[in-house]
Amino acid sequence: KQILENLDKKGILDLHERQKIPEDELKNVVFSVISLTKKIPKCELNMNDMRLNDSKLKILVPMASKFDTLKIGGEQHITKNGLETLRNYLCQSDNKSKLRRLEMHGTKVKSIQVVKKAIEEVDAFEGKEEKIELIDGISELLPYVQEVSLNR
Repeated sequence: KQILENLDKKGILDLHERQKIPEDELKNVVFSVISLTKKIPKCELNMNDMRLNDSKLKILVPMASKFDTLKIGGEQHITKNGLETLRNYLCQSDNKSKLRRLEMHGTKVKSIQVVKKAIEEVDAFEGKEEKIELIDGISELLPYVQEVSLNR
């Protein structure tokens, strides 16, 4: 309830560092936010450091698309498959996505920060297939958002 009150006042839904939210509770949050009137602004969804995995991201995608900015940086367990779920949802013509900005500041994949490695040459990823897949997943989202921010 406190989470939704902040959304009503500032247009920000702050879930950062809420790593222990079970999937059933996430479904309730998604249902509540999507059910809210269009008059309530939905500016920012902060899911930094939630340790999201692909299945939790799949639950959150319909809600995330209702916000202007989605923050999924820090410690996460999202793979290319999770990012593909987001992309597939955004490319559907009937979902009326508002998402314009994706922030993935300092996103870690098995304790290596993607942001630092993304700046280096692809050779730095040699033998690290999951990091390449995450970068690919991010690049596949580019046609569906106006801005992607990977650094602080």
